[in-house]
Amino acid sequence: MLARDVAPSTSRSGQHCPFCNGGREKEKSLSVTRTAGGGLLYKCHRNSCGKYGRIDDYGDRVEYKKASLPRVMFNEETQSLTATQLQFFLTTYGLTYAEMKQTQFAYIPDYKAVWQPVFDPRGNIRGGVVRDYRQKKVRNYQEFDGAWISWYRPTLPEGEKSNVLVMVEDQLSAAKVARFYDCVALLGTYLGPDKVAEIAAEIGPGGVSTGSPEPKVILLLDEDAKNSAMSYWERYSGIFGNFSVKSLSKKDPKYWDDELLKRIEE
Repeated sequence: MLARDVAPSTSRSGQHCPFCNGGREKEKSLSVTRTAGGGLLYKCHRNSCGKYGRIDDYGDRVEYKKASLPRVMFNEETQSLTATQLQFFLTTYGLTYAEMKQTQFAYIPDYKAVWQPVFDPRGNIRGGVVRDYRQKKVRNYQEFDGAWISWYRPTLPEGEKSNVLVMVEDQLSAAKVARFYDCVALLGTYLGPDKVAEIAAEIGPGGVSTGSPEPKVILLLDEDAKNSAMSYWERYSGIFGNFSVKSLSKKDPKYWDDELLKRIEE
């Protein structure tokens, strides 16, 4: 594949990486996305390579550094949530039993806290966050090198894809928003190039997310992160094309009812 073959606002996955050549197995591990503005994003999904970056409209290449945080493996004993614990999440956040099952939350006796897995774009667990019942973070377990975000999918008829992707701060909000839209939990307010590269690679035709040639990408951040949100819009609007940011004047989406959730894309 030649870079010029990738049309604006489209992606190609399953390509040979020019940096690692797919390793011994010759894996086709490279995703390439042409931005609406004409630039190019690339990312190799092999853990031993992990190269990602962008090539701007003038052909200059900017390579982002691979995440250097040490891997922290989760080996703690977990138990299924008790009926009382499960009811807490159902009642407090208005989640359904099916949505709670999707989160795969579990109780950690040693921490007296909840294990909240972090999912990759295909639904594989790639780490997790330990939080208490007030949702205060106890510890991260990042079991891989790469973007620290978690993906959640709506249940759609077979073959149908969403045309909206929403980015929120926390996992419970993402699980709630995924009632209607593809959603990514940023696990905070930071939206760096590594996160953008993974999201951009997934929302094109070659990804597993949105089906529109130029899907809507919406960033929801708390009011106190308004300046950061506008900075992200200026920085990444050329990458996502149909990109908007919204500051939350109400509570986090995990507390919203269906009427408010459906109005996200308005």
